[in-house]
Amino acid sequence: MLTACQWYAFIAGICGLNSINTLVLIAVDRYKVISQPLRSLYMVSARRSAILICISWLWAAIWTIPPLVGWGRYIGEGFQVSATILSCSQKFDASCPQFVCDMSCC
Repeated sequence: MLTACQWYAFIAGICGLNSINTLVLIAVDRYKVISQPLRSLYMVSARRSAILICISWLWAAIWTIPPLVGWGRYIGEGFQVSATILSCSQKFDASCPQFVCDMSCC
C-alpha cells in the first residue's frame, strides 16, 4: 500500500518532469519554425502535437514510476513537508537499478 507521501512525490515528480518536457518541446518547435519557416508549415498539425504531448507524459512516467515498484524509493526532504526520489542509498551496490538506469540514460 502506498502512503500519501509516496503519492505526493509521484504526482509532483510526474508533473514537474512533464512541465520541463513541455518547455523543451516548445523550444524545439520554435527553433524549427524560425530556422525552417516554409517547411514548418507542413509539419504543424493537431495530431503531431497530440503525439508529442503523449510522449512528454510517457517520458515523465518512465522516470517517476520505478520508485513505486521498488526501484529506489521516495523519501521526505527538508522539513519533511515534501518528498523526492532517492535513487540509491549511501552504500552503492548492485541493488541500485534506478541509479544505474539514470546514469546510463543521461
